[in-house]
Formats: sequence, C-alpha cells, structure tokens
Amino acid sequence: MIDAALRFADSADLPRLHALMRLAFAEYAPALGYAPQPMAQDYKPWVKQNLAMVLDDDADLLAGAAVVRPRPGYLYLDALAVHPVRRRRGDGRRLMAAVEDLASELCFERVRLHTPPVLSAPMRFYRRLGYREINRSGKGPEARALLEKPIESALTRLLDVGGG
Repeated sequence: MIDAALRFADSADLPRLHALMRLAFAEYAPALGYAPQPMAQDYKPWVKQNLAMVLDDDADLLAGAAVVRPRPGYLYLDALAVHPVRRRRGDGRRLMAAVEDLASELCFERVRLHTPPVLSAPMRFYRRLGYREINRSGKGPEARALLEKPIESALTRLLDVGGG
C-alpha cells in the first residue's frame, strides 16, 4: 500500500495543487450546473501563509489537499480534495484530522465549512466526522450548507491541565 506524507504545501506544489482541485471538483460541476469555486481559486496566498496542507504518496501523486482560512472565532475549511484514484483510503479523514489539529493548535474551538447540500456524498462525509449543519442559504444547486464541529483548542487543554 502506498503511504502518503502529510505536510504544508510549498510554492513547488502550486501546479499540482491547482490540477488536483480542478480534477477533484470537476465531478461536481454537472450536479451543480456550474464550476465550483475551488476549481479556479488561486492558492498561492494560502501556500505562502502555510494554510494549505497536502498529502503526497510514493508515486509522486498529490493524493489530497486541504486549504483553510483563519476567521474570527473559527478555522474555515476553504477546500478539501482527494485525488479520485486515492478515494476510500482514509485520505479525506486524515486531511480533516490535520485541519482539526491545526485549528486546535491555533486555539480555535471550532471548524466551519460550506458545502452544497445537493452533493450528498460530501454532506455524508462531513456528518460522519461529527460536523453539524448550522445554517443554509440559497436554493437548488446554489444552496450552501454551513457545517460546524466543535474542537478542543490547545489553550483549553493547557488550562485544563494547569487547573485553570
């Protein structure tokens, strides 16, 4: 089995990161009726700020990626993608665990993300990981569900150990 290495992306990863996002999100375009935003996003600013994580595998394949943004009070998952040949191997779960760990390290107490509810597979994936829908906006394929998961921050753990 190929073992994937999780790390922050660097500038050399940008072409593969863009290609992965286009490939992974292209399958959703027919159901949505439009190209999802991650397909055309410029990830250079996120890479420069260490806000893009990638999974490499031994075949020099970019197996997956997660891109986040710090927001007041939470860490926002901007995009999560797993290469089609790497699906159902735990890469998505591994990336989400890394996102949640990063949120904790940055002292956030929640991770939030949006996904179109018409895309049942991503909705099921996030729900299985403990994310709950807290809001919905729009209608039809343009609807977006806001999902959230509470995270124990590193600061909370430190204060609990230290007795407050």
